[in-house]
Amino acid sequence: MSFVLVSAVVYGSLNSNGSEVSFLWLVFIAAIFFWLGWKNINDKAPALKFGPDGIWTPKLGFTPWENVYLKFERISAYKSVSAEYLMIAKWQTRKHLDSISLTSLKGSSHKLKELLQQYMRK
Repeated sequence: MSFVLVSAVVYGSLNSNGSEVSFLWLVFIAAIFFWLGWKNINDKAPALKFGPDGIWTPKLGFTPWENVYLKFERISAYKSVSAEYLMIAKWQTRKHLDSISLTSLKGSSHKLKELLQQYMRK
């Protein structure tokens, strides 16, 4: 699909005026965002798993509790728009390893915090 769109954009940019090229670029960019959104909506894999032995994320895989430091953080983009994240860092250095948006997870973020605090290292 992307090959066809790239071909259309290249062909259009070589054989037309500026307004048609702009339109083709907009179509191309819209198709990319549509594909990314569709992929995200249909992704049924879990974003986070945890238990007594450790925590698992798609990026990190399984990591024992002794090796991670968890921090809950609210990030504001605008005055009225904010999102809450679970930041995962290396225990000794506090180097950022991964972050999970709590708003994108199903269920209560308050309940998730309570459950994670049972396991996480203080």
